[in-house]
Amino acid sequence: MVNSINNDLKEARRFESLGQIEAAEQIYLKIVNLYSLCHEAYFNLALLNYQRSHFEQSYFYLKSAISIRKDIGIYHRNFCEISRRLGKFEESINSGVEASKLIPNDIDVHFNLGLAYLDIKDKAGIKLAFTNIIRLIESGLDLKKNHGKFFTLKDFHIIA
Repeated sequence: MVNSINNDLKEARRFESLGQIEAAEQIYLKIVNLYSLCHEAYFNLALLNYQRSHFEQSYFYLKSAISIRKDIGIYHRNFCEISRRLGKFEESINSGVEASKLIPNDIDVHFNLGLAYLDIKDKAGIKLAFTNIIRLIESGLDLKKNHGKFFTLKDFHIIA
């Protein structure tokens, strides 16, 4: 069964890489229907739905992935963002805090958490998120994948 699931996951990722999102989604759905503990399939369904702005569905799938594997930081990081987009600020912040414990050197964690604090105008939270972002920048973090986000850091600074 594990080999079958792994093969299906590979096939779905191949369809994704070819831009065949619906085909990939059908495979992920097949996987979760056959093997309800496949957190990777739930996570990938969440990503596909997020990319198509299907935020409620993305929220559901991320919550499912987290219920299976609470120890994966990227799940919490993304759940922080999707919960925030849906106005579920308490869940967003709780998940962001958990992500910051699991993957403390991931700048996106602190950025997403900072946005959640910004939405509820929590100055102490904004300041903490901003401080962590600066700490990571000063530590020499490779910013190539994140550089676009720093144009919005002025929002944190103004509030904090």
